[in-house]
Amino acid sequence: MNIIIVHHHQRPPSLRPIRGGALRAHHIGVGLQHYGHNISYLGKDSGSPSECWNTPRELRALCSALDPDIIIATQLEDVDSLSTLPYPIIVDLYAQRLMESSFDGTRDATVLSTLKALSCGVLFLVSNPRQRWSWLSTLVLAGVSLQHDPILVIPLCTEDQPAPSPPEELTLIGGGVWWPWQDPWPSLKRALEHLSKRQTGKITWYGGPPNGEANPPFSHPRFRLG
Repeated sequence: MNIIIVHHHQRPPSLRPIRGGALRAHHIGVGLQHYGHNISYLGKDSGSPSECWNTPRELRALCSALDPDIIIATQLEDVDSLSTLPYPIIVDLYAQRLMESSFDGTRDATVLSTLKALSCGVLFLVSNPRQRWSWLSTLVLAGVSLQHDPILVIPLCTEDQPAPSPPEELTLIGGGVWWPWQDPWPSLKRALEHLSKRQTGKITWYGGPPNGEANPPFSHPRFRLG
């Protein structure tokens, strides 16, 4: 099959930190290629001239030119624009956008775009079984029938990477947006205490909370924000 994956931002490989949606799109594409499918990526602000789009009109034009068998959308807000095209749409629900929107100031718009996206999807992806259960009732509200299971569980994954040259000092790198249900600080504090006991190592964290206040609740000489 010829499949388009619509996403936002740069995919791997990149010298810049990769956002979750682009990483998810990349891993889905790699998995589908493994099974012999032809994959095209279209990324908003992707930095790639052949893949980049910035407006819904540009996205529709690129999709029409590629004439795929199916489209996978990793961002709910893009589905409304794609729904005018004559291609079935798979909607990736790997992120709990309805929950997140209550904390990042986008609740009203997200509720509308989510229900619209769900009503347009022919199949839905989630990253784990608990997430699957959390979306079922919302799918019903959007008019999706549950007589046949509309959800596939596609776990988050990692790829084999070439072994890097060992640094002079142990360096741990992490990142992501922190939410009330996804708080990295207790684990980071324990890791820093362990590094301090061993008198070696450091941690660099890329990311921040949805409100943009990027100050962690503690300071430590072995920790910095990237």
